[in-house]
Amino acid sequence: MTIWIGTGGTPISSKERSTLSGLERLHEMGLNCMEIEFVRGVYMNSEIAEQVGELAKKLKIRLSIHAPYYINLTSTEKEKIEASKKRIIQSCERGHSTGADIVVVHPAYYGKLSKEECYLRVKKNVKILLIG
Repeated sequence: MTIWIGTGGTPISSKERSTLSGLERLHEMGLNCMEIEFVRGVYMNSEIAEQVGELAKKLKIRLSIHAPYYINLTSTEKEKIEASKKRIIQSCERGHSTGADIVVVHPAYYGKLSKEECYLRVKKNVKILLIG
């Protein structure tokens, strides 16, 4: 059994505060995993994501992705739902490119909705995401 210990985000003490230098710093520290945090938006392009994945594999560092917090699949505004879907898809694409094991998404919040209505709206929009 392997125990995975790492950081959420790039370690502060890394040289240039990039994901790539963060992986190198984690390796120096003897840690073996990192969550790539897209808290305020998906900032990483596909090319960099592939480089991150290659380095993580080389250093034997396990990756996960945290999708932006600005996601709400229960919004009453269609534009917000569409923007949320785009952020989820981008996070999953970067997760695939990096070889991440998991993509964490907080899909909605209750607002004025009941738990049941919130669940049904999220379920509907996730189905749409999965089907295309």
